[in-house]
This record gives sequence, structure tokens and C-alpha cells, in this order.
Amino acid sequence: MKIFISTCVATLLFSCNSSSTKNPDQAMDDTARMDNSANAVTIAAVKITAAEIPASIKVNGIVQETWKWNDNLRENILITSYVAPHDDKSKNGEEGQSAEVNAFHYAKKDGDYTQIWMMNDAEKILPC
Repeated sequence: MKIFISTCVATLLFSCNSSSTKNPDQAMDDTARMDNSANAVTIAAVKITAAEIPASIKVNGIVQETWKWNDNLRENILITSYVAPHDDKSKNGEEGQSAEVNAFHYAKKDGDYTQIWMMNDAEKILPC
């Protein structure tokens, strides 16, 4: 049995190392052809306070961290927030507590901030 398994593994290893020549005209992955050195952009995120969040951005919960940066497209803001545990009654009538964490990414376009994405997670704690 050991000889059979060893033979199968050896065959698999040798078959993976193909000795065929590669066609130079074959299409390559675009990322392999990119010269990123000419387009390299240094992005430095700066931590800002909750008071520095523009008034047009409404945040659900208590602000935990806020970061601001500029890339080659525009100004960006990332906000994380937390909703403390609070009494919650579900549609089924179950009572318990819920808490949430949120993350928001905004980008400034034409003078206004537009939400690019949002992520949130919630936990419901039911009494025993």
C-alpha cells in the first residue's frame, strides 16, 4: 500500500512540472504587464476626530475611529461606530438586547460626500 501511494504522489509531482514550451504570443494576465512604478501613489491616512466629520454625514451610533485620506481620485473618509447594547423586541415578540458595529466609507465628489460602502454587524442577546 505504501508503494502504491508513493508511486501516485511521485506521478502527480512529475506531471505537474510540465516541460512544454510556452507560446510567447499567448495572452498574459494584464497585471503581469503593468508597470506600477510609474503609477505609484503614496496614500497617507490621517486620524481625525468625530468633530471633524462633515455635517452632511450622519453616523449611526458612537464614533469609534475616523480616518481621512486623499488618493488620485478624491478625498475619502472612513468612519467606524458602535451602537451600545439596548433593549430590543423582535418581530416575533422575543425580548432581548442588541448591539451593533458599523463601518462607512465616504468619498467627496462635486463638493458633497457620497457613501461608497457600508458594513455592519449586529448581535442580539436573548435572556436565558
